[in-house]
Amino acid sequence: MHSGSQATIWRWREAYQGDFAARMQWTLGKPFQETNHAPVIVLNGDSSLDPIHIHVDFGSTIHLDASASWDPDEKDTLRFRWLHYGEPSATQWTTYFQVPKLEFKDESEGGRSFEKVSVKLPGKEEGMPFPLHPEGVLKWGPKTYHLVLEVVDDAKFPMRMYKRILVHVGGGSAWEKNENDLAWS
Repeated sequence: MHSGSQATIWRWREAYQGDFAARMQWTLGKPFQETNHAPVIVLNGDSSLDPIHIHVDFGSTIHLDASASWDPDEKDTLRFRWLHYGEPSATQWTTYFQVPKLEFKDESEGGRSFEKVSVKLPGKEEGMPFPLHPEGVLKWGPKTYHLVLEVVDDAKFPMRMYKRILVHVGGGSAWEKNENDLAWS
């Protein structure tokens, strides 16, 4: 994956070009069944286009299940890719120093790879050693982590759909829950 201030759009190039090519096929007068359509994401029972907000404590493990996702084109097979989009969680260009790298553990149990994952969040005392003073630790602290699920089909011109997950860790007034948020324990 591309990262950096000069490469922000590069990471999406394959996606927007495939999407454009698939949509151009729609203009050729072909029947619905002969053209490709974007997958439908169902994440933890939610099929809306709205982001999911999850409120958890430090050190929690969250479980994300997209196994109910489907494609309107029955012949297409779906692939699942999870991204930790670190840049929105940082206040400086140094995401490496401000945002821990989160890992996605596949829990698909024989289904499609990575349709079910878990993510372990950092503990309250975890952090990164100061670059110039390795004996000190810069704690991660309360933070909102931005996760993205990409579901892509395997058509000639692949189409993708995305779901954004905002994981609020650490509590406090900035992370007050509202009636649209999912409850997690």
